[in-house]
Amino acid sequence: RSPYTAAWCPLLVVGAYFTFCNDWHLLQVEGLVGLPLFLAVRAFVREEPARAPSPPRAVAAGIAAGIVLVFKLALAPVFVFAWLPSVWSALRALGPERRVTLLAMRRALLCAATGIASVWAGVIADLLWHRDGALAWNAWFALPARVIAGMPKGLPLDALRHTAHWLVFTWWPLLLPAAFGAFVAWRAREPFGRALVMWFAAGVGVILMQRWSGYEYHLLLLLVPMGLLAARAIEHLSAFAAAAAPSMPMRARRAALAALVLAWFTAPLLDAGGQLRAMAVAREWRDLPARDAFLEGNSQGGLYAHYKVATDFLDDPGALSGPIYVFGNPLTYWISGRVPAAARPGGMSIFNAAEWQEVANDIAQNKPAYILVEDTAGDMLMTHRPATDSVMAVIHARYHRLGRVAEGRWFERNDPVADAAP
Repeated sequence: RSPYTAAWCPLLVVGAYFTFCNDWHLLQVEGLVGLPLFLAVRAFVREEPARAPSPPRAVAAGIAAGIVLVFKLALAPVFVFAWLPSVWSALRALGPERRVTLLAMRRALLCAATGIASVWAGVIADLLWHRDGALAWNAWFALPARVIAGMPKGLPLDALRHTAHWLVFTWWPLLLPAAFGAFVAWRAREPFGRALVMWFAAGVGVILMQRWSGYEYHLLLLLVPMGLLAARAIEHLSAFAAAAAPSMPMRARRAALAALVLAWFTAPLLDAGGQLRAMAVAREWRDLPARDAFLEGNSQGGLYAHYKVATDFLDDPGALSGPIYVFGNPLTYWISGRVPAAARPGGMSIFNAAEWQEVANDIAQNKPAYILVEDTAGDMLMTHRPATDSVMAVIHARYHRLGRVAEGRWFERNDPVADAAP
C-alpha cells in the first residue's frame, strides 16, 4: 500500500528464492510459475470488496492462468482458490447493486476463461502443426492418469518430512512474518491479502495431492504469497511504529525498521553472502573449468564432484567420442560435457512396456558411445521386468561392461569403428 513496502516485495520473494535454494531447487517448475500465478491473482482481484475485475483485467488474468496450466495442470486449484474470495464476496453482495455485481462477476469469469482458452488454443495449434499432439496428450493426461492409478495409497511421508524440515529450519525468517501478515490481512478483510492466504492453502493442498513426490522444491509454489504476506507484516509494523512514536521522523522510522528486518534475516543473508563472495573472489568465474570447480566445491551433498569423478574418463584420449545415455541423474550430461543420445529420459519408473521399447529403439538407433546405469536405476530395471527386457537386451547385445564408478556402472559400445560411420 506504499512504495516503501512495495520495495521489500522483490527482496522477500526473489531474494528469498536465491537465498534459500540450492542447486537442486533452482529452475524447478514450482519456482518458475510464481510470476504468472502472481499476475493471474493480481489482475483478477480488486482491492474493493464485491467488485469484479474489468474485462481486460479478467482476460489478462486468464492468459496468465493459462500459462500456469501449460507448465503444470495440477496447479489449477491455486489460482481458482485465490480467485474464490472475490467471487464469494460478489455472491454475498447486498443492496440494489447485487444484480449488477453478479453480472459483472459472471462476465469477468467468462473473460478469464476466454484468456485461458486463448493460450491453450495457441499451444494446441502449435503442437498439432508439429505433429506432437499425441505426445502432449500422453504427457498431460495419459501418463499422469496411469501413474496416479498405479500409486500406492498414502503420502510420501519421508519426502514430506524432509520438506517440512526445510520449511521450518531454513524458511523460518520468512515463514513467521508471513504468518503474521496473513493474520493481519485476513482479519482486515483485505481482498488481495485473503487471495494470497488462499493461494498458500491451495498450494499446500496441491503439494499433498501429488502423492508421488512431496519433495522440497514443491515449497517454491508457496514462495510468492509468503513473501508478499511478510511484506504486509512489515507494513503493519511500520504503521504500529508510527502510532507508537509519532514524533520520530519518517526517515528514521523506516531506517530502524529496515535494520530490524535485515537483522531478522541475518542467518540466510550471511549464507547467501558467503556464496556471492566466493563467486566474486573467483574472478575466473567466467572461465568454464573454474566455474565447474566452484560448483563441485559448493554443491549440496557433493554431487557435482561425484559426477566429475564418474565422468573423468570420457576426456581421456582413447575414449569414444559422441553422445552418451544415462539411466539415472541427468546431471551426468552437464558435468561430462556430452550430449544425450536421445531426448527420452532413462530410469523412469513410470514407463510401461511400450515406452521401454521406445527407449530400447532410441539406444539401438542412436548408438550412444557409453551408457551409465546407476545402481538405483539398475535396481529399477530389474524390478520392472519383463517390461524392461527390451532395454536390457539391447545393452547386453551391443555393449560391454567397464569398471564400476561410485553407485553405478558404465557400458561401452562394442563396435566403435563400424558404428562411428554416419
